[in-house]
Amino acid sequence: MVTRIFLVGLAFVIANVAAQEQCHYPPGFSYTSGSICWGYAQARAFGCNPSEAASVYPIPDKIHAQYFTFHAAANFQVGDIIVFGSPTSRVEDLGGLTGHASYVAEIRESNSKPDGTLIRSRGLGVYKVRDEDPVVDNAQVIMHEVSGAGEEHTELTLAALVSTREDVGEVMKGVYRLREYYMDYFVSFANSFGSGRIGVGVFDNGTGEHVGRPSPFFDHFEHLAVVPVRAYTPQQHTTGQWFSFDNAWKKSNNVTVASTPVANITIVGSDTYTAQFAPSSPSNSVYFDIRSDGQSIGSVLKVNGATQTAPTPPFAPGAVCSLHQYIYRNRVTYQFQSWNDGNTSLSRPFLTPGSYIANYHFIEVLPPADIYPFNNPVGEPIKITWTAHPSPFVTQIEVWRKVKNVQGPTLLATLPNTTTMYEDGDYALTSSYTHNLVDYDIRARYVTPSRNVTSNPSWFNVFAMGAQYIPEARRDDEEFGAEAPPDVAFSVAAHPNPFNPATKITATLPSVAHVEIAVYDMAGRLVARLADRILDAGTHAFDWSAQATGTGTLVSGVYFARVVARPLDGSPAGCQSLKLILTK
Repeated sequence: MVTRIFLVGLAFVIANVAAQEQCHYPPGFSYTSGSICWGYAQARAFGCNPSEAASVYPIPDKIHAQYFTFHAAANFQVGDIIVFGSPTSRVEDLGGLTGHASYVAEIRESNSKPDGTLIRSRGLGVYKVRDEDPVVDNAQVIMHEVSGAGEEHTELTLAALVSTREDVGEVMKGVYRLREYYMDYFVSFANSFGSGRIGVGVFDNGTGEHVGRPSPFFDHFEHLAVVPVRAYTPQQHTTGQWFSFDNAWKKSNNVTVASTPVANITIVGSDTYTAQFAPSSPSNSVYFDIRSDGQSIGSVLKVNGATQTAPTPPFAPGAVCSLHQYIYRNRVTYQFQSWNDGNTSLSRPFLTPGSYIANYHFIEVLPPADIYPFNNPVGEPIKITWTAHPSPFVTQIEVWRKVKNVQGPTLLATLPNTTTMYEDGDYALTSSYTHNLVDYDIRARYVTPSRNVTSNPSWFNVFAMGAQYIPEARRDDEEFGAEAPPDVAFSVAAHPNPFNPATKITATLPSVAHVEIAVYDMAGRLVARLADRILDAGTHAFDWSAQATGTGTLVSGVYFARVVARPLDGSPAGCQSLKLILTK
């Protein structure tokens, strides 16, 4: 009997250690004995497969609150843990021998919402219910749970689970979900030889073709996202040396995760996945890349009439490559100069094997997108947010401020590009122009081995009050969002205005320029972006049907369209604002 108990215990330890090696728990997570159903559900949420999860018993017996948040039992997504208990029990008291936990393993795509739409995807291969839509058909929510150590999981619908728990006097208490920062990771993919092209993801055209990216490629991925990757082989280093794939994809800890050039990688944490290469003989193919200041900028070109992302895969000699005169990539504008063999043709055949580099001249880096200075209520410090700059060559963000009649342009802070918020404690937001008119400028610093520049000044206004101010007269709403008058060399208009249900905004440009058109409400919040691209000289029209990005039709009221044109010839940028009146 003692021997049997010892063997059972040894089997548990071995299974537990094996599960620890395969399951992807966060650092510091405990694996000692606890509640079976609660341990199973958490193990599944952390990425263990069903058999692994049935052998893992986390402690304490409840949910690890540092990794999960609690939600009302109304909306569900794959990966949730739904918990049950007596009607009078508190959620924080559940666990151990009280209450029950079950894992949401699937939400079937056929489930429709009250508005007739289907469940949408939340990442690669993971389906979720939209937060604004309740799950009206619990039969489509598929649950997995276990009742004994090492047993196969039971699969049942949520509707059946609710009925089963009611039979033992328990009701649904709520949902635990992995915290967003644990579900969303910053991951990089790279070639071991330090440059070249790498495939990450596949096109959604059904061909299975991988999306070519410059190496290294960085992006955010969700917990348990399955990412298709491809190591292009052979490839040429910037020095001219050729390399071929060396039978391994490795994580940063040198652990091999795949041994073939084409593989699927499951994301379980922030990490770097590197395709291993070894030196090889020269190729008999032609390759194309686009660079600026010697750095690959990963833009698009056409080879034999098909769009490719540089650096490209190999092509047979004789391939015809075509370029754009201007490139707008990751909020940076470039202009073509010449090929590395001295040729200046935008389109030509390449007959001799080798790597051909199209050299582009840097023109301008734009500031971050979606800058928003109204994130705090009136009377509280001004908090400005923005979107992280997408260019890998933007290393820092600078926050500048000037105050009318008080302070000239002043650098307030220099922040890493990963920072997307700044709070100015010197000034508090006011509802109108009764105190200070404060201007801010969020600049991107673009750095390469041969260049270190920032985006050109692009100030925006905030009504504020600080310790030092000179009261000034209130200005009309007509001036809202207008900058200090620049040397405007273009014109803008809107017709009809007032309008219902749509208006047409026109911008006349004297030369080629990068144009941004954004629409704001009376509080200065961005509601729509109509343009963010390079346009030729002439008049361009943009239709706006009073639709807000992501939120639908807008209500009647006053809106402002801010049009910024940055000429590519280096002449001063122009900015104009239009007051738009929507009447219904």
